[in-house]
Amino acid sequence: MLTVYKASAGSGKTFTLTYEYIKLLLGKKDEDSYHLCKEGRERHRSILAVTFTNKATAEMKQRIVKELALLAGIKTDDDDESPYIKSLIKDFGCSQAELQERARIALCELLFDYGFFNISTIDSFFQNILRIFAREAELTGNYDVELEDNLAIMSGVSDLFSTLNAPLSSIDSEVAKRRAMLIYWLKKYMKALFESEKGFNLFNRSSNIYGSIVKFVKDMYKDEFKINSEAILEYVQDEEKILKFEELIIAERRRLYNLMTSSARRLLEILSDCTEAHLSQTTRGTIKSVANGIMKEFPAGITKILENIDDQSIRYTKKYISQVPPGFDELYVDAIYAIHENVQKFKLYQNVSDNIYMLGLLSGVLREIDRYRQENNLILLSDTNDILKRIISEDELPFIYERVGTALKHFLIDEFQDTSRLQWENLRPLISESLSQNQDNLIIGDEKQCIYRFRDSDPTLLQTQVGAQYEGQITERGNDISSNTNWRSSADVVRFNNTLFTAIAGELGLEHLYGNVAQQVSPKRRGHRGYVLFNRVNVSRTGSEYNEIAFDLMAKEIKRQLESGYKQSDIAILVRDGIHGRSAIAYLLEKQNSDPQYPRLKLLSDGALQIGNSNAVRLIVSVLRFLESPERGAAGKYKTSDSEVSRFLSIFEQGVSQGLELNEALQIALKKRKETEPLAQIVQSMECVSLSSIVDIIISNYVPQELIENDNIYISAFQDVIIDFASRGAGDLRSFLKWWDDGGYKMGLSFPDSIDAIKVITIHKSKGLEFRCVHIPVAAWEMIKNTDVKWFHSANAFPEIADRSVVPPFIPLSGADYLTSTAFKEQYERNRDAELVDQLNATYVAFTRAVDELIVSYRKPSSSKEDDKVGHVGNLIENAIIVASEAFCKTHEAKFRDKLKPEDREIFVSLADKFEDGILKIGSPTTYVDDEKKKKVEIIKVPNYYSVSHDEVWNNSQIEDSLDITKPRDRGIILHAIMNNVRRGADVPVAVARYAYRNQLPKAEADEICEFLQKAVSGDRVSKWFDGYKQVITERKIYFRYTDEKNNEMILNKRPDRVVWTADGGIDIIDYKFGRTKKDYLCQVNSYMKHFHEMGHDLVRGYVWYLDSGQIDEVEYDPDMPEYFPKSYEDTKNSDSD
Repeated sequence: MLTVYKASAGSGKTFTLTYEYIKLLLGKKDEDSYHLCKEGRERHRSILAVTFTNKATAEMKQRIVKELALLAGIKTDDDDESPYIKSLIKDFGCSQAELQERARIALCELLFDYGFFNISTIDSFFQNILRIFAREAELTGNYDVELEDNLAIMSGVSDLFSTLNAPLSSIDSEVAKRRAMLIYWLKKYMKALFESEKGFNLFNRSSNIYGSIVKFVKDMYKDEFKINSEAILEYVQDEEKILKFEELIIAERRRLYNLMTSSARRLLEILSDCTEAHLSQTTRGTIKSVANGIMKEFPAGITKILENIDDQSIRYTKKYISQVPPGFDELYVDAIYAIHENVQKFKLYQNVSDNIYMLGLLSGVLREIDRYRQENNLILLSDTNDILKRIISEDELPFIYERVGTALKHFLIDEFQDTSRLQWENLRPLISESLSQNQDNLIIGDEKQCIYRFRDSDPTLLQTQVGAQYEGQITERGNDISSNTNWRSSADVVRFNNTLFTAIAGELGLEHLYGNVAQQVSPKRRGHRGYVLFNRVNVSRTGSEYNEIAFDLMAKEIKRQLESGYKQSDIAILVRDGIHGRSAIAYLLEKQNSDPQYPRLKLLSDGALQIGNSNAVRLIVSVLRFLESPERGAAGKYKTSDSEVSRFLSIFEQGVSQGLELNEALQIALKKRKETEPLAQIVQSMECVSLSSIVDIIISNYVPQELIENDNIYISAFQDVIIDFASRGAGDLRSFLKWWDDGGYKMGLSFPDSIDAIKVITIHKSKGLEFRCVHIPVAAWEMIKNTDVKWFHSANAFPEIADRSVVPPFIPLSGADYLTSTAFKEQYERNRDAELVDQLNATYVAFTRAVDELIVSYRKPSSSKEDDKVGHVGNLIENAIIVASEAFCKTHEAKFRDKLKPEDREIFVSLADKFEDGILKIGSPTTYVDDEKKKKVEIIKVPNYYSVSHDEVWNNSQIEDSLDITKPRDRGIILHAIMNNVRRGADVPVAVARYAYRNQLPKAEADEICEFLQKAVSGDRVSKWFDGYKQVITERKIYFRYTDEKNNEMILNKRPDRVVWTADGGIDIIDYKFGRTKKDYLCQVNSYMKHFHEMGHDLVRGYVWYLDSGQIDEVEYDPDMPEYFPKSYEDTKNSDSD
């Protein structure tokens, strides 16, 4: 049986999920009942619990282990009896002693087999499956996962633009054709920007042309695209179709344009007898603009006239209304309708024209993204579900279980409302198999808390689809008030939210989604009264005036709460976006500074914990920018070099980070900007050059000790970011700075709950959390915008186009109300309704975070019209308050009377009679009561970041420290080491210079050695080994299994000097020698050749190359020659003493 638990806010879904897991772990199902399972081991391997976040996963694991320990009789001083014990004894029909013994065994098995404790995020679970099926998915086993699409998309767009720089002589005809199309579509886009009076810079990655394409691809690269990718890609790859479609769209748009302008001119003829004293400004301005082909103010004026068709004052001046000749106005209105008839079509074709160039660019960007993935051997996390969908099918489940290594019998899925369609399609075969074996599964979710639709979550799965797919195999809980109790919030907060959202759902016709919004007050909260305060700010829009009023109320209430015993960590400020969060923080900090009596606050926000906001990190990045800045552009009287500008900014950042005033830091930077930066010389001489080593040098040389202490955690986090970035293959400085500027600086630190500070967080990040006191100072978000670009199914659109083959199956369009008059009406309205629900859900999530107090300031309704129920959230709030009268409450409570005990029947609270002068108060201000058992958390200070010279570590590990170039043996070792760093002939000077910088090669000898090696690698017989090859490896170990004469088996390794994959498909193995010839060297190379033949390579050649004499001996391969070992064999390499 599949149980669907629709868990409203605060209803204890984690409690339920944990109970169901333990019940499945300890019990066994016989037909429809459970009994305690006394046989069977490792039952935890057959249960999978899926959560939404890593934090939820960790909490779930801890909760299960803790409850199992309590059930097993393992207690600490702070632990009570498990809350599950009575229910489990009842469900299993066992004794407490039997339950305790079974729990003890299960706990031991779980802890000793913790790797199969299958609780993970849905992404982690799918990643594990994908790695197992990497071969079937045509992936290498060691692929990496890119968590965010941004980097791949930005790289794809950047690489696409870079193809414009390649000379025509270096590209083939197909690439040239693609580049020509790229130029064509970019010209179209640039023309559109010109017409919109917007500037751009094609080769500036920060320009709007680059950013808008990145944004478009990011917005389009959603589940809707992936599900229909085959049809979309088939179309966009045929560029002739796109061009033909564009041509027809432009022609139709031009035809409509001509129709509208001619209609406007005919209307002007009708109005020719009217003077400016007769016509309103709307009429004069709009009609003249349209007649002259100026569409900038069109069709707003036309729309205004039509929306107010019964109001002649929109068309005429007040004095002229009474003098309008009979029949004149009818002609006027008919002409307006004639113009308007083509308005919607024109706007649709304009919309298509505005986005068609993106369709033309899409295939090129996706091609570059695919190349980026292949070159870096990675997949995008967002692609996982799509890849798995091609692998997992109901017919292959036994094969899947065989490969996974265990048969999953039970599935517990948390936060199901945030599951995407593709994720569900991959989970459904597994659940179907489980149900076919009469196993129990659980889905927990709440469509009222679905706020991640922008991440492809699909709440309709929970609403209708799962029920339809498993009809007859499903039971629902939480839909009825008798099984829907709020264990989180105080009585007043619960009843307020019951009433408000019941009223809103009724006003918007969303009772089918919010039918279970009313909850019982938990028995322990009935006597726990709370406080709800809603304050209408009588300002038409948010801004400084709104903030002054709303933030002042917030500041006063926070002060009262702290004086009432609440800790700062009990208080949260929820905002819709970071802008309002920063405004709230700035206001509270200013309040502290201006009022000595105001409490000293600690404020934590996402922005405050962004790594990029740290002074120390900003200083480090500024120095990195200087190092990356090229010495181009000579400095002159009116010109400054790029490096000088970077040097100036770096010095300025240093001064600011050291606490200098801005003007003082500026003066120092101006004075020192032309000084030579010593760090550049340090980096050039470094042996171990990596991003992390450069950052370590910057920290030790530029970051003051006091700043290291203050920003210690940020510095450590920044180095973690650096190392993680480098591990993905793009470890150069320029790539890192590009990634950092494109959004890497936004990476943040998570803050522990134990910090006593007020949290300022967005509503989305508050989901799943609770706070004793919640402030929402800016409840002013719009409920419907629906202007984003989305995919629209276009098979039945554009009937004017006879050739249906050129019409794309899907097309990107910007949302707008005029689409309701087009073939896209149903899709647009579906998107608009979904956005309304999303915004309402965000409101529900915000209002249900409060335990004791909920304090909200909202913007006054935007219209006095009775039917204006949407607009912004203030409209919804106030309309619902007015509707929620005493009679409203009694009517709705009557629906639940027969389902509840008398003491539980007070579900709603009248809002209308408590609303006066824009203020709603329910309950009264509370005093802090500690009703929770919390262990005291010990905070341990992390030691300060300690930077060490990577060169020092590197050099100390080198055996060449005491080598002498004048000794033949040492000379051979040094020349070997230099040659190991030479991949191409041009590398010789760099390799020699590196050795000279370490003072292990006298400068007097360096030039001679360099000349000698350059001449050697340029010889006729060896040049192919250093240029023109397909692949090369130097000093790479070959591991092989070896059995000696005593039958001892061991793993040994050898290391040839150079292995080259040549253009003819063969492999050349070269061993360098710097002394006299020896026969043993041929045996040594023969041994290397033998191992390569064993690897499956057929064409293998071996050579011993004596660099001093230039002699090259080719080895005649003998497969029967025994394994060769020199007299003093080392694992890493045989020594070369000659």
